[in-house]
Amino acid sequence: MSASQCLVSGPCSPCVLLPEQNNDAAVTPGPCTPCVRLPEQNNDASVLTVGERFESFAELEQRITSSNERITSTANSVQLWKRDARTIEAAKKRVVKIASKMPAALKYYQLRFCCIHGGMKFVSSNKGARKSSTFKKDCEFSIYVAANKEGSHLEVRSVKPRAQPSRGTTTLSTAFPSRDDYPPDLKAKARHLLKLRANKMLVREQIQRESGHAVSLKDLSNISAEGKRAEPRNNLPEVVRILQEKHKAAVRLLTDENNELQALYFQDEHMKASFEAYAELIFVDAT
Repeated sequence: MSASQCLVSGPCSPCVLLPEQNNDAAVTPGPCTPCVRLPEQNNDASVLTVGERFESFAELEQRITSSNERITSTANSVQLWKRDARTIEAAKKRVVKIASKMPAALKYYQLRFCCIHGGMKFVSSNKGARKSSTFKKDCEFSIYVAANKEGSHLEVRSVKPRAQPSRGTTTLSTAFPSRDDYPPDLKAKARHLLKLRANKMLVREQIQRESGHAVSLKDLSNISAEGKRAEPRNNLPEVVRILQEKHKAAVRLLTDENNELQALYFQDEHMKASFEAYAELIFVDAT
């Protein structure tokens, strides 16, 4: 290796020039000529590269996840989230020729991943009334993925680098709120425990231990609300069960000849006591 090929990251001290192989020339000590510096590792490039192709969306997700885990172990943390996307079904209304022959495993015709620090222009509406903070820093890093011309693969079309590195530690990165990181069975377990009125702090510790993610009380509230929205609003058997088990009420259902509900009559403990004391009175209420 010649002096001009000395690869160091800092200023060179006088070094010994090694003779080339099978060279009988004497070893000549002397100062180094200016060294060639190794380029700094580009963390953005280690996420995805332009031209990469994936046979399924699951494969792309796995690649993104593994890249996140590798990069967040460095000082320049990059965590990605799905900023916008167009499914294959939606794309069939615009690009029928390509979308119609895309396999279902690809799931999306196009999508964009952005850094968790950015993805959209953040405009603060803070009036200074109270302290507030945000993880958003207008980071421009993004990855654009779209179907190739044949519609057989998802292909990385562009990778937009960051203007400034998003500095952060692994601990800070794992503390970003995101309820999408929890598997469905763990969400169901959290909702079940919260429904039983378990201690939220203990529930948080258990979910955090099983998921490996930092869990906030707001995460638990979001998971609980998500489950309530998914429940049917007119669940008659559940209403009857609550009246009977929780309120110890007598319940009668009135249906017509088509077995369609016309009315629900119930009498709780207080109503029963009032009726026994004043049997000659009839209380009628309509709401």
